[in-house]
Amino acid sequence: MARIELEMSLFPGQLRYFGKMVVHLLPKMDYDPAQYPAYSDSVEDIFRTIHVPKNTHAKLILSKLNDRSLSLLMQLLLEVR
Repeated sequence: MARIELEMSLFPGQLRYFGKMVVHLLPKMDYDPAQYPAYSDSVEDIFRTIHVPKNTHAKLILSKLNDRSLSLLMQLLLEVR
């Protein structure tokens, strides 16, 4: 039991645990920009329902974003650095 608690206290352990859980729950992001607010709300509801730690949200959702959103995100990251 102590091993599981230790693993859950570390970021990689949290990613692995919650990643396995949300991979089937999170929908793929639609390409219609009008749907982005509804998508964001539904993802936040899922995260809140299963108590996903806030520090893992961004990493868990990356695989569900569409190409346009990923491209924009990468451009923003490059500008910030």
